[in-house]
Amino acid sequence: MIGRLRFLALLAVLVMPQLAEAQLSTTLPPNNNTTTTNNTRCIRPGGTVTFTGNFTPSQQGEIVIGTQPRPRALTILSWRANRVRARVPTQGVNPGDQYLVQWINNQQVQGTMGFANICRTSAERGDPNGQTATPTGPRERAARDEVPAPDGSPEYVVSVPNGQANAAANALQQAGAALLRTRPLPSLGRTLLLFQLPPGLGQAGAQGILDQAAPAARIDTHMVYGFAQGARTFAPQLIGDPAGARCNLGRGVRVGVIDGPINSGALGGASVTSHSTLIAGEKGVGAGHGTAVAALIAAPNGGFAPGARILAVNAFSRETRGEGGRLENIAAGLDWLADQNAEVVNMSFAGRTNAVFSDVLGAASRQGMVLIAAVGNTGKMTNAYPAAAGPVIAVTAVDAASRLYRSASTGGHVELAAPGVDVFAAGGFRTGTSFAAPIVTALAARLRARGAGAGAIRGQLRQGVTDLGAAGRDAQFGFGLVRSPGC
Repeated sequence: MIGRLRFLALLAVLVMPQLAEAQLSTTLPPNNNTTTTNNTRCIRPGGTVTFTGNFTPSQQGEIVIGTQPRPRALTILSWRANRVRARVPTQGVNPGDQYLVQWINNQQVQGTMGFANICRTSAERGDPNGQTATPTGPRERAARDEVPAPDGSPEYVVSVPNGQANAAANALQQAGAALLRTRPLPSLGRTLLLFQLPPGLGQAGAQGILDQAAPAARIDTHMVYGFAQGARTFAPQLIGDPAGARCNLGRGVRVGVIDGPINSGALGGASVTSHSTLIAGEKGVGAGHGTAVAALIAAPNGGFAPGARILAVNAFSRETRGEGGRLENIAAGLDWLADQNAEVVNMSFAGRTNAVFSDVLGAASRQGMVLIAAVGNTGKMTNAYPAAAGPVIAVTAVDAASRLYRSASTGGHVELAAPGVDVFAAGGFRTGTSFAAPIVTALAARLRARGAGAGAIRGQLRQGVTDLGAAGRDAQFGFGLVRSPGC
């Protein structure tokens, strides 16, 4: 093990226990300054790393570990101008070895991040069982957007097919994990297992155990997703609805809304069936956000799909750092919607990427649901979930002049733009990508009412869009401003 290392314009790699984010700092482009360190802490294969510095979003490129001829790219989780979060690959890096980390764009090195030491396993230290060695250092604390376990560390959630649930639970418990509770998702054919992992067993190690015991299981941190909010009567005209038209559906398409509670009395008689997935002890949030979202879909006056039957899932609660929807409750909401045969689902919230959420969204999509989500309001390039998940139609917001909402998140997953700045809903003006998504949801419900299949709706929504920004699909507006398919 190298005792003293020199880096170009960086601070030492600081790798915390389990999946705590390693901090690598750098000034880009690199200069001639050097820093010497005796740091010998390590990062596990599959561990999460945060880089801080000057990263130009328009020149994203990739972060690679190792040198030619076989460097390995890190999986980018989020990319901001001053902070990049990425996951180290699980394959192609050898425990105990040290690798150069660089920022590459168009095959050119944009900056040198430093060196990453890959953790040795206890098998290499003489342990015949070959389990990953327990790292030293303070216990990892749950981040702002993570649900805390009883000891304050991040809670972890496993999504697993029902037939493998017992095997998954037993395997992790044998490794020292504490099973906190289970949440059946019978309509999706899955079970959620909520765990507190022991020191030394991070996400990558737990996933390795599950790969052996329950190959279809996926584990990730238990995330909290925030509302994507920040209605004017310009919206119908902007998307091309006939002046003064009320586009009543030919049949009552079942539209799921996963949000906070909904005040059905403010929806002018629209059909609303409500269901709460909150668990005992969780405090609910106000009805303003959810009511506005539902009104944009189904309110007789001002809704874009009057006649839709709203299936309202109350999945949001007061968290220690604000209002948010726990992944467990959102997943249970999708399961309930599958049981209710929901055809279109609106999700006006956003948060970090998550393997378990991806698994649950895939299961919901296979049930025939058309999934639509707001891209979020970070004002930066970021692949926020659920919008960035493959089965989901990602919606951004524009104003009356078709200009991008200044706080809208951007990225290659953005698919459609819709009015979302000063949009009138439920008696007030609303701004945010939260309120653009339900307009697209309503248009999808119109297409569904006419008999369009779930697989065809996505393509039909793309047809006839007004191209905005750069020609073709771009990271700001997607394919462009969605247009009305008529009434």
